[in-house]
Amino acid sequence: MKNFSKKLEITANVSIILVALLIGVGVAKNILFDVPPPPPSIERKQPDVGAEIDLPGVLWNEDRPTIILALKKGCRFCTESAPFYRQLREISNLKNIRLLAVLQGPIEQSSEYLKELDLDGIEVIKTSLDAIQVSGTPTLIVTNGHGEITNVWLGKLTETEEREVLKLLD
Repeated sequence: MKNFSKKLEITANVSIILVALLIGVGVAKNILFDVPPPPPSIERKQPDVGAEIDLPGVLWNEDRPTIILALKKGCRFCTESAPFYRQLREISNLKNIRLLAVLQGPIEQSSEYLKELDLDGIEVIKTSLDAIQVSGTPTLIVTNGHGEITNVWLGKLTETEEREVLKLLD
């Protein structure tokens, strides 16, 4: 009987040690390798190709396509995209393409922001990004002369995407 109780005591002690080790490993794993949960997925909205865009005060000219830049002051990718937008401004002046910048702030502040980016001379439209179905900046939208969306690009464009836009404007 003495032998049995000694074996039982050893088995119980080993079990307690194993459970303590498992709990310790679990706690250490959570503390040392704390992986935050993934951020909630944000559904990015973008206008649909073929849809008509409605901008306050904009009258569509049937013979003139329009490039719409949806921008936001303080947007890093908008700032990084400014050199390409300057190129678009030059092309739009040469090819009779209307170039608009849509920003949410007052016209004066938005115009000042464009001036800081050396994009002055671009027509500014004040409206919410939701009104044009955009959830992220920068967004580049091309419409035909009726205000129907023909192309949409989200975010800072790659060199390939920039060439695609330029080819579209030729």
